Amino acid sequence: MVRTRRWIACWTAAVLLPALSGCNTMDRAQFQIPDASDDPANRERIVALVQDAAINAGMVDRTAQSKAANTLAYFEEPVKDFRTILGARSAGEYLVIDLACLHPGGGVESTSFTVTKRVLESALAAEFGQNWRLVTEKADWIPTTRSR
Repeated sequence: MVRTRRWIACWTAAVLLPALSGCNTMDRAQFQIPDASDDPANRERIVALVQDAAINAGMVDRTAQSKAANTLAYFEEPVKDFRTILGARSAGEYLVIDLACLHPGGGVESTSFTVTKRVLESALAAEFGQNWRLVTEKADWIPTTRSR
């Protein structure tokens, strides 16, 4: 009987508690607009639509604090933990919009992330037609480089 209780206690500690406590999850999406970075009008359009999406989500402009090279715009939710971030930058011939949110897990995207992603999809379709793509697989991302 004591051995059985000890086994149950060990199983609970080793298997059940980590499963119940969960772990943090990172939702990430990258929007890529090819052959767009050379045109100043395209950069202005990207900044405007990112700014609109960020304001809609209650984000704060943190462009001056961005450490990413060639940053056009950078916004964060004004919360301490699990904030959604949204940035736009140029990378070679591409204009890139990065959207990310670290949240406590549970298998669902955060509301702020999901809403912002939908707003960006609609705005990009209206501004650029089909000349953009949504990338969710890390292997296809255009990496961010630090400028400072």
